[in-house]
Amino acid sequence: MRNVSRSVAARRGRPPSSMPLPGIAALRRGVTFLLRRAFTLDVRALAVFRVALGLAMIVDSLQILPWLYKLIGDDSVSPRWLSVFSHSYFSLLNSSGDAWFVTLIFALYYLTALAIIVGFHANTALLAAFVLYSSVQHANYYIDSGATVLLKMYLLWAAFLPVSARWSLDAALRPRPPQAQAEVFSISSAVLVAQIAMLYLMSFALKTGADWHEGSALEKVIRYQMAMIEPWVTGLLAYPALLKFLTYFALGLELVAPLLILLGGWPRLLGMLLLIGMHVGFDLFLALGAFPTVAIAGLLVLIPTQVWNLRKRRFAEGLVLFCDSSPRSERSVRLVRSWLCLDGLELQPFSRDPRAAALHAASGSWVLRSAQDQRLTGGDVLIELVRHSPFKPLGYVLGLRPLRSLLKWTFARAARHRAGVDAALPAYHPPFWRLPYLSEITVLVLAIGALGSNLLTARNDFSRVPGYVSALGLMQDWRMFAPLVGKQSGWLVAEGHTYSGRAVEPYQYLVHGRTEISYERPRKPNAFLGGERWRKYVEAAAYDSNLSRFFAGYLCHYWARRQSDAFQSIKLFYFEEFEGSPAQMRVLYEGTCPSYNF
Repeated sequence: MRNVSRSVAARRGRPPSSMPLPGIAALRRGVTFLLRRAFTLDVRALAVFRVALGLAMIVDSLQILPWLYKLIGDDSVSPRWLSVFSHSYFSLLNSSGDAWFVTLIFALYYLTALAIIVGFHANTALLAAFVLYSSVQHANYYIDSGATVLLKMYLLWAAFLPVSARWSLDAALRPRPPQAQAEVFSISSAVLVAQIAMLYLMSFALKTGADWHEGSALEKVIRYQMAMIEPWVTGLLAYPALLKFLTYFALGLELVAPLLILLGGWPRLLGMLLLIGMHVGFDLFLALGAFPTVAIAGLLVLIPTQVWNLRKRRFAEGLVLFCDSSPRSERSVRLVRSWLCLDGLELQPFSRDPRAAALHAASGSWVLRSAQDQRLTGGDVLIELVRHSPFKPLGYVLGLRPLRSLLKWTFARAARHRAGVDAALPAYHPPFWRLPYLSEITVLVLAIGALGSNLLTARNDFSRVPGYVSALGLMQDWRMFAPLVGKQSGWLVAEGHTYSGRAVEPYQYLVHGRTEISYERPRKPNAFLGGERWRKYVEAAAYDSNLSRFFAGYLCHYWARRQSDAFQSIKLFYFEEFEGSPAQMRVLYEGTCPSYNF
């Protein structure tokens, strides 16, 4: 009967009830097309993103490393009891604040950064880096910045994407390399693209003040945010029309560029390049720490497939590398091909070329057949491969006589101990925690809370932020210079009086190792304060009486641990400029050294 009804419906020109209407089918295809355009990522761009993310981790850590034990740990400006009292975020450093444990956390952090760069167990390394980085960030909440939040989110989302599908140790060490996959379209890719777009869209939406709509925001940043600008930038105040144009351009770009990104293809490339240019400009104008570096690293994941397909000739095309058919030897060859990005290199067994087989029997090394039909062995193979890779200049450096001799000696020793060299290659183990459907559901749940927190924090509605978002520190707030540009800025001066009658500057002693007191306006306030992280801490202490009292006690403690002449009293002054007026001095603390249990 069902078949009869279908045929009758067809004769009457009506589609069967179980078949989608043509309009619905077209709508479905259109929506699918738009979603794929918006949220598809190229695996080669993911590989570039992975390397850039690992480098950004190192760059960001340099903001803390010179003062590591002064900013993090029990003997720092943010000991465990103060951090736990201030917030309830998860941190491994809540279990111990000893110097050895802080050192261990940072050593593991750098190891994960290296693993991410080379693509060794990259997804597991990214997840571990997220935990380690969150632990460091949450150990001192007062030095938190936009760079720390953004880098943490990129580490989390990247852990669920195939970032090591190309140009990685993982890709080379797989027993059976996966089939070539050019693009990724998944919940994880959609979340990462949405994270990038929301960063700029929320920043645009929050800039509701008159400073932005009148075009005076950038001028006011230069005039009033003296702790955040580079000294040379004040010369731009002589060009108000230029500053007004740049203000409107930056505001419009934060709206238009995310829309271009969601269009995919060439529009995405245009949006990406415009945003990279904006961040380069920010880095030249403002002292923003690692934020421009982290933001640019994230934008590189948007390089569309069309750009990669512009390259007509593959690297090392026309070269043939001969090797034996053992699994370990094949892994070694794939490792070199992957690291040097030699997608055009052809691999063949020695049995296909008698001359290559004879050379291998004599030297024990790989044999490379060049485009001119020459046979190369030993270190010359690596030199020739590097010359045909994206790192061509390095190949000519390796070809210099001392380095060439060293390579030949190294390859000769490796040929004599080939079994040991092959055995030293690590085995590949797929991430046990990346179950196909479970990982995507996990990303979706985390993304709903993390990206949704943008809307809640924009309305200062922190009570409705989900508990897991708060515990993991996934809350986001992108209101830089919004809704208005802050019109006050300042710097800290500390004055310690010892029992012997000396007057010294304990804050400068803490940060720079000098003791001279100066009340003059510093020429480079950000450098005077010790960089972005110290500036964040000082600004927090300037408006928190309990923290400023604690900080005074820490300065006394730090001085007493290193000098025999202890402080009898200490003063903390904050010099604040408001709307360009002469600096006003506020006393943050004055009296004897507060006693705290460090």
